Amino acid sequence: MKILILGKNSQVGKSFPKKNNYIFLSKKQADITNFSNLKKKIISISPDIIINLVAYNNVPNSEINSRKAFKVNYEGVKNLLRIKNDNFFFLIHVSTDYVFSGKKSLSKTWKINSHRNPINKYGLSKKLGEDLIIKSKDNNCLIVRTSWVFSKYNENFVKKILKLCRVNKKIEVVSDQFGAPTSAHSLAKFLIYLTKNLIKIKGSKVLHFCNKPYCSWFYFAKAILKYNKKRINLKPLISKNRIDILKRPKNTMLDYKYTKKKLLYTQESWKKYLKGINA
Repeated sequence: MKILILGKNSQVGKSFPKKNNYIFLSKKQADITNFSNLKKKIISISPDIIINLVAYNNVPNSEINSRKAFKVNYEGVKNLLRIKNDNFFFLIHVSTDYVFSGKKSLSKTWKINSHRNPINKYGLSKKLGEDLIIKSKDNNCLIVRTSWVFSKYNENFVKKILKLCRVNKKIEVVSDQFGAPTSAHSLAKFLIYLTKNLIKIKGSKVLHFCNKPYCSWFYFAKAILKYNKKRINLKPLISKNRIDILKRPKNTMLDYKYTKKKLLYTQESWKKYLKGINA
C-alpha cells in the first residue's frame, strides 16, 4: 500500500516515521493550489491513500490575508477532489476545531455532526474545505478534525511559552478558552493506524482526534512550565482583555466517543508528550 503525505514540513508531517511505502511531498514538490502540477505529481506516484496535512493555519494572518487562507484551505481541497474523480485513492483530510463557534456550555463537547459556524476567517476557510468533502458523493474521503497541535517542530503554543520564559518575568495566558491539546506525534501515530483500519470507518465522513484531558490555554501553559521545570509568574487573562481583537472560540472540546467506538483507539494524554520540546 502506497501512502502519499502532502505537507512534509508541517508539524505532523515531520512527526511521521520514515517508511518505504510512505512518500512525503513538500509545498515546493506538490502545491495543492496548482491543479495541473498537482495532478501530474499524483498520477506519477499513483498512491492508494493521500493524507492532506497542508493548511494555511496562521489564524491572525487569515483575517488580513483571507485570500491566501481560502486558496489553500478551500481551493486546495477542491483540486484534490477533482483529481480524485479520475484517479482511485482514499483521501484523508486533516481539519480543525475552529470550524465550530465555541458557543457551547463547558459541560458539552462538539460531536462529529454538530453544527459548524466558525467565527473567524481561518475557521470559515477550513469549513468550506470540509463542505466539499461532506457534500461529495465519494465515500472514499474522510475528514479528521483535530485541535491545538504541538510538537518539537515549527511554531506552536508549547514552543512559544518556552520562548517567552527566556525574556519575561511574567506571562499572561488566556484562561477562558477551552479545548484539547494534541501532540503531532500522537496524531501521526493515529493516522498510521487509521490507514490500516479504513474498513472500520466505512461510510463515515468525519472523525475527531485529540489528546486528553480538555483544558484552558492557561492550564496548558501551566503544565508546559511544570514539565520543563520552568519557574515564572504565570497570570490568567480573560480573553476580552486581550490586546488583539481576533475572535477565537471559547469551547472547542472535540468529542472523542465516536472515534473510540469505531476504531477502539485509546485516547492518549498530551502531558507525556511535553518532554523533549525546546524553545
